[in-house]
Amino acid sequence: SSNTSALVQSEAAFRAAAERLPFSEDQAVARFKWGDTRFLLKDYEGAITNYDFIVTNHAAIPEVKERLLEPALYQIVQAAIAVSNMPAANDAMQKALDWYPDGFAGDYSLFLVGQGYARQNDPARARAFYRRFEERSADPALLPRVKLAVARTYELDGNWRAAITNLDAWIEVYTNNPEMPRAQFSRAWDTYKAGWETNALTLFTNFVAQYPTNELTPQAQWWIGSYYFSQGSVNNGFYNAETYFQKLFTTPSFDQAFEAKMMAGRAAVGRYNYKGAVDHFGQLYTNPACPPDLKVQAAFAAGDALMLGTEPDASTRNEDLRGALDWFSAIVKNFPTNSRVPLVWGRIGDCNLQLKAYAAASNAYQDVLVLSNATPATRYQARLGLATVAEKLAETRTGAEQTALLNLALDYCVDVINENSDREAARDPFSAREAILRAGRLAEMLNQWPQAANIYRRGEELLPPLRALFEKKLLGVQDKM
Repeated sequence: SSNTSALVQSEAAFRAAAERLPFSEDQAVARFKWGDTRFLLKDYEGAITNYDFIVTNHAAIPEVKERLLEPALYQIVQAAIAVSNMPAANDAMQKALDWYPDGFAGDYSLFLVGQGYARQNDPARARAFYRRFEERSADPALLPRVKLAVARTYELDGNWRAAITNLDAWIEVYTNNPEMPRAQFSRAWDTYKAGWETNALTLFTNFVAQYPTNELTPQAQWWIGSYYFSQGSVNNGFYNAETYFQKLFTTPSFDQAFEAKMMAGRAAVGRYNYKGAVDHFGQLYTNPACPPDLKVQAAFAAGDALMLGTEPDASTRNEDLRGALDWFSAIVKNFPTNSRVPLVWGRIGDCNLQLKAYAAASNAYQDVLVLSNATPATRYQARLGLATVAEKLAETRTGAEQTALLNLALDYCVDVINENSDREAARDPFSAREAILRAGRLAEMLNQWPQAANIYRRGEELLPPLRALFEKKLLGVQDKM
């Protein structure tokens, strides 16, 4: 940029002057300006070198000691902290305190060094420097910041009660300080971290009411929405969550505005407001600024909401299922490489299954099985879906054709059992339980008693918590062998 170019030119001029001038106050001034340009160019090590040169070589010149030495020490502190060189910062700070006990640099350096240790996640040492500052200085402008910084060191320690105690004292004393909103927010957050969620809810709610336009207000609203969402249906939790998250979607400056809209939709689902949920998700999907992955989540959630939205025997059920298919199909068409596509094909299979479009359902489940990024659980559910298709078709057939379809359904279930047995890392207890119970039932329907017995024994091995259930099934089968 033009500013950087000007700084580089200035640096060259000051450097040339420092190198040509004789040992003098003017040379020290040139060296100081050279250090300043290095500092502005973020070459903090270079800046330290120049400032330290003045401290080491020019301190004996009275005019330098009076005018330049203290600012040079202060600049060293700032530059050293910028590169986490705490020994250099400490050294310069101590010299400022010793050489200029009534000057500005020592006290301010105590505060800066404390901040440096806080950034290095050393709250105890940071607190020690802040306490030294409090003992030395009564600067009305800086003292409130220091006391607030002390409270934050306790936050770094995870000592939430001590942080709250310090914040309470600060809030009581510095009633008109511009940092008051941040202090109030920190007290609410620390109260939550201390485990007092109900009190935190009150504090965050009061914060939103008192500071409706503050930069921290959206974060407070997000916390409130998340709190109510965690309450579920208790005390209108989902309703309140939807309200707060919806407010955040209309806050353009909030980075998580789209995620807030997603949460509003989930809260609507939680309170069975499926139409409202689809509206929330739909607004996300159609927003050009919405990130692609979140669009996929929204479309997927909209399809799920439509599947959940009506009872199986409702007159609008088929219409809702076709609406869900539209959402799922949009994902496959517009985001074919998204990681959720295997799940989407599974949902397409489920919708078609409920619509009794068995060929389409079978094709969708088969599509899941050929996708390399399908998770084991997703593949298991697809095979169980294929088993259901085979059973449904068997209901419309007789004789050998019916038997063949039931055997096909049994094979799909056994495949799920076998895959669950092969690798523990790929085990899915939910799918395994469903596959074992269905395979056992199908084997019994086909009078394949030894096969049924083996299936229930596999169940005992795979799912020990359900051993009693499978033992009872096994006894019933053994009586018929």
